Amino acid sequence: MRSKVTTKRGDQGTTTALDGETYCKAHPIMHCVGAVDEARAQIALLQLVLAAENEKNNADILRFLHWILHTLFLIGTECSDPCKKHPEYRRGRLGEQELRSLEKAQMELEAELDLPSAFIVSASTIPAAHADLSCTAVRRLEREFAALQASCPEFETGILPAYLNRLSDYLYILARWLEAGKHIPMDYSRLEPPEA
Repeated sequence: MRSKVTTKRGDQGTTTALDGETYCKAHPIMHCVGAVDEARAQIALLQLVLAAENEKNNADILRFLHWILHTLFLIGTECSDPCKKHPEYRRGRLGEQELRSLEKAQMELEAELDLPSAFIVSASTIPAAHADLSCTAVRRLEREFAALQASCPEFETGILPAYLNRLSDYLYILARWLEAGKHIPMDYSRLEPPEA
């Protein structure tokens, strides 16, 4: 039986992008596409963690995370064909409306928070920790996206850099919202070594 996944084409360290070109797996396109996959996987895990809690007030968050997962597929398409060699593969493009939706969702959560003025040293709940991991994955995607932009000046990115920046902000705020007021702020007095 032939595998639907294993093609063996990547055995020599190369892979084919959506633009039809073959690249070394260390190419900025591949780094960026991989970062999209990582962010999507982390957000999907966060969604499952929240769904397992079965909290009624998580229903809107779950729907919004599901929407975000779909937007990441559009971003992956853009990153895999930055010069638009195959526009026929595009199934949509993120624009101002999606950016505004993300900003609105963040502001609604942030309005319910009373954040400490200090840095947050760590999450205080398991769901918040998963949201922090998702935020970290999106921040890595931001950096890989910027590297792809730098290597491909003809890449017309539109609102994608702003969208990724807002997405990391949203996930950070979501993490704090999931802590339900039990934040762990940085306490510089704790830098003294603990006694044995």
